[in-house]
Amino acid sequence: MTKIFPDVETVATLINLELIRDCLARYCRGMDRRDMEMLRSVYWPEATDQHGSFRGSAAEFIAWIERVLDGIELTQHFLGQNLIRIEDNQAFAETYYNAYHRLSSPDGRIEVYLWGRYNDKFECRGGIWKIVDRLVVCDGYRQNDAVSDDWQSFPFGPVPENSIGSGIADPSSYFWNFVSSG
Repeated sequence: MTKIFPDVETVATLINLELIRDCLARYCRGMDRRDMEMLRSVYWPEATDQHGSFRGSAAEFIAWIERVLDGIELTQHFLGQNLIRIEDNQAFAETYYNAYHRLSSPDGRIEVYLWGRYNDKFECRGGIWKIVDRLVVCDGYRQNDAVSDDWQSFPFGPVPENSIGSGIADPSSYFWNFVSSG
């Protein structure tokens, strides 16, 4: 077997790709845990976001989405493959996503599934990659009546209360608070 020893430039590129992917993952966690500070951490101050019906600055988007999330019981964002091209201190990324939202309505709960692509322009400043421009393309969505919340009748056995998550008080908060405290 031939051993491959990457050069310094290749290693730097791989590290930068991972830092960009980390930024994308923090966006999803910020949305799902309703952590507006984490959301702010993924955008540069002058960043813009075109996100469904929203068009404006990232700061305005975060204020808008915080109000929108108040009406949503549960969200879960999944990232798929991404294509990232780095050019000096800029990067361009297209990342596939699936998003799940459970909402209350006058007729009961509904579930909305969205899928599409995040198209992001990143900039690296001081070794930190953040989004400077985002265009969200929604390729499709589906809406149906929500499934049961009766976790005691779960097909694989009752699910303990401390294993059911949504929002910032999610059971994983303990773990992440422990990790971040060192």
